[in-house]
Amino acid sequence: MKNDSGTIIPIRYESGNGEMMVYGGSLLGLFLLSLAVTRFDGIFLLAALAAFGIAYYYAPLTFRRHPPLQVSPEGFYIEGLGLLPWSKIAGIRIYNKAVRNIRNAELYLILHAPIEKAVVREREPESWRRYMYSVWKPVSEGELTVKLEPLAVSPEQLGDVIRARIAEARKTGRA
Repeated sequence: MKNDSGTIIPIRYESGNGEMMVYGGSLLGLFLLSLAVTRFDGIFLLAALAAFGIAYYYAPLTFRRHPPLQVSPEGFYIEGLGLLPWSKIAGIRIYNKAVRNIRNAELYLILHAPIEKAVVREREPESWRRYMYSVWKPVSEGELTVKLEPLAVSPEQLGDVIRARIAEARKTGRA
């Protein structure tokens, strides 16, 4: 990840992440639905709905056109939340968690203001998107966390780029 202050850096989901849940859930749902239809059994129908629900929830992990995160000259864009200008970000922390040697890094963004006031160009997510997987969640009024595990980016590189952009914004007076 190259930190050129004038470019937009899209951060996409890692290839293959979530595909088993989406395609496997869909296939299992179709199989269970066929059993429910042929046997007229409500249990199979409920199981099929659950499998389709799992596939629906994890579907964003297979989306390739819209990256969940973007680092731009204006700020840090988070899909489903909006753009956080560099001037609104007080600092970041990267926490590393490990489960059976699997690294689960999280990026904590500390904001100068509550999330609602810090976000500009907030785009209300479509109603169908609200119940799908999202990489971010609020921790407190002025702090949110971003899961980095499903993304195709090194947590250290992303942290370095964000810190450099925050420092540049402070130096130029945008912070």
